[in-house]
Amino acid sequence: MNLNSFTFKMVRREILTSWRHFVFFLFCISLGVGSITGVGGLSDQIEYSVMKEAKGLLGGDIEVELNHPMSSKGLRLINRLEGRGIKNTLVYEMIAMVGNPNNVSTQLVELKGVKSGYPFYGTLTLDPPAGTDPFLKSDLAWVEESLLIRLGLKTGERIKLGEAELTIAGVIKKEPDRITEAFSLGPRVMISEETLNQTKLIQPGSRVRYRYLLKLPSRLSNREVVSELKTSLSDERATIESFSEAQPRLRRFLNNLTIYLGFIGLISLFIGGIGVGNSVHAYLKEKLHTMGVLKCLGAPSRTLFTIYFLQTFIMGLAGSAVGAGLGLGLHYLFQDMLKTIVPHTLAYFFPVMAILKGMIAGILVVLLFSLFPLLKIKHLKPNMVFRRETQSPSTGFKNASDWMIIGAVVSGILLFVFWQAGSFRVWGIFTGVFISAVILLKFSALVMLKGVKRLKPASFSIRHGMANLNRPGQFVQSVIFSIGLGMTVISAILVIRGGLVQQLTDNKPNHAPTFFFIDIQKNQKEPFERLLAGKYQQWSFQDHHEMVPIVRSHLDRVGKTRVKNLKNSDAWYYQREYVLTSQKDPPYENKIIQGAWWDPKTDSARNQISIEEDVAKHLGAGIGSALVFDIQGTLMEGTVTSIRSVNWENLRTNFFIIFSPGSFKEIPISYIATSESKTDQDLSLQHEVVASFPNVTVINIRHILDTLKEIMEKILLAVQFMGAFTVIAGLIVLAGSMAATRYFRLKEAVILKMLGAVRSKILKIFVTEYTWLGVIAGVIGIVLGNLLAWIFLKYIMEIQWRFSFLSMAALFITTLFLTIFISFFMTYRIIGKKPLAILRQN
Repeated sequence: MNLNSFTFKMVRREILTSWRHFVFFLFCISLGVGSITGVGGLSDQIEYSVMKEAKGLLGGDIEVELNHPMSSKGLRLINRLEGRGIKNTLVYEMIAMVGNPNNVSTQLVELKGVKSGYPFYGTLTLDPPAGTDPFLKSDLAWVEESLLIRLGLKTGERIKLGEAELTIAGVIKKEPDRITEAFSLGPRVMISEETLNQTKLIQPGSRVRYRYLLKLPSRLSNREVVSELKTSLSDERATIESFSEAQPRLRRFLNNLTIYLGFIGLISLFIGGIGVGNSVHAYLKEKLHTMGVLKCLGAPSRTLFTIYFLQTFIMGLAGSAVGAGLGLGLHYLFQDMLKTIVPHTLAYFFPVMAILKGMIAGILVVLLFSLFPLLKIKHLKPNMVFRRETQSPSTGFKNASDWMIIGAVVSGILLFVFWQAGSFRVWGIFTGVFISAVILLKFSALVMLKGVKRLKPASFSIRHGMANLNRPGQFVQSVIFSIGLGMTVISAILVIRGGLVQQLTDNKPNHAPTFFFIDIQKNQKEPFERLLAGKYQQWSFQDHHEMVPIVRSHLDRVGKTRVKNLKNSDAWYYQREYVLTSQKDPPYENKIIQGAWWDPKTDSARNQISIEEDVAKHLGAGIGSALVFDIQGTLMEGTVTSIRSVNWENLRTNFFIIFSPGSFKEIPISYIATSESKTDQDLSLQHEVVASFPNVTVINIRHILDTLKEIMEKILLAVQFMGAFTVIAGLIVLAGSMAATRYFRLKEAVILKMLGAVRSKILKIFVTEYTWLGVIAGVIGIVLGNLLAWIFLKYIMEIQWRFSFLSMAALFITTLFLTIFISFFMTYRIIGKKPLAILRQN
């Protein structure tokens, strides 16, 4: 390249005189770069925060987590590690009920029992401060402030927890290994291990999370110890991870969210790239006269290429910089939108890498989509100035160096997409789907244009407008491709967003209970049901309350083999306490996957069992298997007649084992009930139940439902917000793609005027052409968008695809309206031009 003063003067002159042509260019790039920068900044910030406090987030160097008590063999192995200088402590986590002894109010809490030495890393901040070991006394509890507010208590007062009454020692201000409170079921309560034993909350079958935290001396490798523990504790079914893998569930959730949002940004950028290509192509078409004159004056092709390449590169850099600024705003907006599901220990810093990443993406996309028209400058001949009406600037690239340049830029784009994806699988799926969409779009556009060519309407204006679609030297295929790809992505995003919304709606507990009532006795069943029925009638509620019998038991035999004689008899599924029930109909959102449910009208002489699929798998039980349960010394046998899948997230009463009606005739049973309530009647209902039935435990879970609703709404808001970026980018490309043809429309209008056409006829020709453009691009885009959305939902997200006729019809009508409106706006101005002025310019 001859980078002399003439080249830079021409670049400066062209930018100053042609900046209006690049406004659309800047819009296209800045939207995509902004979305990538905003999402990337949030992702980097979360990852940095997690890694910065990784040991504190875990509480130790290594965590051994179980959902059942560790066997004696495992405990001996853990204790033997102390001989190598590895310290250990145990943390218990479970759900419990805390009550105010002064009244009947209760609260669901997340209970945490700790041993001396907790935590090894991080800081447990309490108010008032309690020295180095706040859990020495056995009758104290530390609580979150929200518990005090909900129960109307203050520090120094008493709470009831299980069978113990404890004094509130103070408030928990910061808990190191609790990264987020978004998914908590209630306020935190912390007590010592000794106090936990006094409450007698841990019984056989209780749902407890056991976390053994290990602190290693500096000479030992975390990776080697983790590998050793995975081998030696293989029979414990434990999850073992080091501090570098802290909070895997939160990381996985946030990673999936940022990948999804990041790819929406990348798609927005690619759509913007199409607009860049169209803009550069149309701009260079208008500059053919200038380039031809410069060629006649001796300017080499490389100099011309350099002038317009630098101009495009500078504008691309400016657009990327604008996008980076937009991304900063998004970055802080996302922090506010998602503050309930990101770590409360989030460290705030300027997202340098995210800005760099966004700008690299913007420049690569500008290069990719602008090099195709720019490289043709190298093959420009001066006679094209006189014959550009009938001849294209070039038939294509004529040497290997052009293809090498394009190949290098494409490779850069693919590497960037891999960087964005984070895995070969996600990269392969995204790249494959995008390339397939491009190929299908080009092929579909060609087929539909050939079909239109066969139509011969009687009206001259309509026939001429349709003929323009297949006229040589036109932008038609490029415009259809641009609009069609935009519509493909927009329709796919709308369908995928609809699938996500539907999934959130489906997972949102419909008619979820507000209250759980536990330990209703047999003689209290009918009066309790009358009380709930009266409340439902008073509130004009439909009857959605449930009451089911329960008995507690242990598994005694599988088939004819006693559990204690089984080889794996210490496994959790054999030793846990089973809560059994008897029901006539399958519970809500329980699906029979094998066998058949019993006929509720038939009172069978034999006890039939419906078993949950995971329990059936671990017990090796199938249809026809016999299971024997020990219920307070009484053995009850049943035969498995069905296997169920259970939606454990619907917040209803779900069971592993369900017996057929009539199975518990001779066995003492109690009942558990669920009920809805009006928000302002929660406390009144709770007081009335406790006053009438003092033995019944009342659990209010409304705040859990409110938390779930808030999380769903914020995640959905982020998805919708980023989806809007893609829609805006698509609409900008729609406008720009048609604006790019203004130069050709101007000449066509002049020729038609010279041949005697009136304005109305010219307008009708142009409107006909753009109407067909909108119809073809809209149909192709919507069909391909739904196809891609179906693939994505079915095979990647495993969500059911649903066709939304209303949203697709609205999208098609919008596309058609915008196409016609923009063409009318452009044409109305063009047909007002005087032919003489245009002819003098050409």
